[in-house]
Amino acid sequence: MTDVSVCLAMSLGRPQLSVAALSQLRAVLRPALAPPLFGRSLDGERKEIQ
Repeated sequence: MTDVSVCLAMSLGRPQLSVAALSQLRAVLRPALAPPLFGRSLDGERKEIQ
């Protein structure tokens, strides 16, 4: 939870975007979005996904 005084000190401004920031975000998110290398079959056995 954030302190109320911190929230009150914030102000809205014009949105800013940079290619560098988007590249960093993609680098952070890429591992989470990558398909798994291994899966489980219906019998619970681990099998490599091709």
